[in-house]
Amino acid sequence: MKRESPAERLKRLSQEGKLAYEAGRYGEAEKRWRAALRLVKHGAPGTVVALRNNLAGLFHAQKKYALAAKYFADALAACSPEEPAAAPLRATILNNLGELYRTQGKNEQATASFEQAIAILERSTGGPTVQLAPMLNNLAELHRAAGKLELAEPLYRRALDLLEGTLGPMHAQVAVVQNNLGGLLLDANRLEEAQAAFERAFTILGQALGERHPQTAQVMLNCATVLRRRAHFLESRARALLEQATADQVCKP
Repeated sequence: MKRESPAERLKRLSQEGKLAYEAGRYGEAEKRWRAALRLVKHGAPGTVVALRNNLAGLFHAQKKYALAAKYFADALAACSPEEPAAAPLRATILNNLGELYRTQGKNEQATASFEQAIAILERSTGGPTVQLAPMLNNLAELHRAAGKLELAEPLYRRALDLLEGTLGPMHAQVAVVQNNLGGLLLDANRLEEAQAAFERAFTILGQALGERHPQTAQVMLNCATVLRRRAHFLESRARALLEQATADQVCKP
């Protein structure tokens, strides 16, 4: 049997760590990625940065926030801002760091990280790119949670334009942003628009994941929330009109 080279071992450990992480086997993922880090001199440029970013995301998922912040900082320190080729990875790390800050309720730091990630990616690509979409969506979610709906809405719509133009109008990622936009419209009491956004998200996810998928079911619940609120509005409006009509009849000579 051919002996595994250090570069091959590095690649295998990185992939095994990814599979373990996706399966929720966090201890195994950490073990594989730490072992891979010891072999980074045999990897391509950026390997050490990617592995530190992966470990930071792992610690974030485990709510080990201090460790996550340390590894994100280490990843950024190893990712030169003067190297153009490293810009997309640097933007990804900053976006992930923003998510960590948002989880901790550090909204000012989260906003700064998301905005920096977006700016870096825009400069490095020279124009719109689909990689911007999740960053725009994350920043929009942050503004929406803070009640800054006027800042959030154009970010959602820009993310949608990028996703639809690149992945097509029926992609599952489009549905995610449509659902979030629907939530904003519901918050703004723009009920007809919210219903349309949720219904479109439901249609996309129904086709992509099936109607019995939890994500699809959650969007259906959001649709139901809008319908209940619209029904309540219409009932209140009808009662007001009925009361006014009754009063007018009483006042007639």
